[in-house]
Amino acid sequence: FRRLRMSGNSPYCYIMNFLPSNLAQKVTRTDILNRSMFDIIKKRLRIRIGKINQTFEARTADNEVAEHLEIGILDPVLYVETFVYDVDGEPVEFSQIYYRGNRHKYSIELLSNGKTL
Repeated sequence: FRRLRMSGNSPYCYIMNFLPSNLAQKVTRTDILNRSMFDIIKKRLRIRIGKINQTFEARTADNEVAEHLEIGILDPVLYVETFVYDVDGEPVEFSQIYYRGNRHKYSIELLSNGKTL
């Protein structure tokens, strides 16, 4: 699935979601237009999520990404690659997200769960 998320009238991020075919067949157009893929997987398809691996990388926009985000070729983008697995360790989603470098800020709160980080 390829999607473009907007903030007002401007593109915010360009997303490519990949799911196993048995799951992809259950995703509707309404789902894609109104929900995040994580929400679709967890709440609509009722899959219990296990491990999630994410990688963040500074990149430059190629032709496709620049066109969708309405930025110049080679402009900076924040690339986020995500692998989602169910509780049994089976892959349920792979995503590639490109955020406009001039309109995105990433923040995370880490909890130690009582252990030293």
